[in-house]
Amino acid sequence: MLQPFIKKSIPWNERIWWDRRHLETFTNGVFSLKYLTLTSQPVFRVEAEGYEPWQSEPIGVTTKNLRVRLKHGRGPSGVVLLPGGEPADKATVVYAANGDSFSFDHKTIGPNGPPETNGRIFQVTGPTGAFSFQPRAGGLTVYVSHPVGWAEADAARPDSPLTLRLKPWAAVKGVLVYSNGAPAVGEQMGVNLGADWMAGDPNFYFQQTCRTDSRGRFSFEGLPPRLLHIERRVPSGRNGWMDMEQTHFDAEPGVTNDLGKLLFDHPPPPPLGTQLKQKLGL
Repeated sequence: MLQPFIKKSIPWNERIWWDRRHLETFTNGVFSLKYLTLTSQPVFRVEAEGYEPWQSEPIGVTTKNLRVRLKHGRGPSGVVLLPGGEPADKATVVYAANGDSFSFDHKTIGPNGPPETNGRIFQVTGPTGAFSFQPRAGGLTVYVSHPVGWAEADAARPDSPLTLRLKPWAAVKGVLVYSNGAPAVGEQMGVNLGADWMAGDPNFYFQQTCRTDSRGRFSFEGLPPRLLHIERRVPSGRNGWMDMEQTHFDAEPGVTNDLGKLLFDHPPPPPLGTQLKQKLGL
């Protein structure tokens, strides 16, 4: 069964979700599609179970006799284990690709798009902890959330089954102060994974925020044990905000990471990996 998708080639800030009206299913290998009225050349993608996705370059709307040759392929598969090594039942597994966006709240990864995408992206493990995905275009990473912890693994080349052992959730605390040492009171703080969404990295929107207390203190719980960024959220416009980074750190699992005093709007240099990407123009 072939499922061609039609989408516009558009800038990231105009990216839109296409619904079922723009998907056609064929069983005899022959297809024809009517294009929507577009202001740019469309991109044509074909997906079929058990095959690597195929995507064209931008093509003209009068293209005929397009021949598509699919290659056999598979997506990531494996098992999720609890910290003690037992299979993890009811773990949420996400197969993330370029440009994907997800919500993250109360230790749970959720969809940030239309429901019809969930079957290709989200799975919930059973008593054996096993998961298995079909190939998807731009597939990069497998993320796992569970009440007891978090795991992630590179899935760009799913050559062999993955074994993902959950690491306990992390917590963090700190104190935000001004340059004269006075506490920064009532500042709204947030957390993110530091993904470069404009470059195509999968992005997680953390819905957990807090305000600094009368002594400038803040704290967060239920965080992934990985590189995290602590930010100050500054109101922007009527209902928006912009994020000002305060620090970044590698969160240790299962403990409260104490960041000590953070100097207001004076973050440390970017992580070495980020600096290298910037030098290479990535």
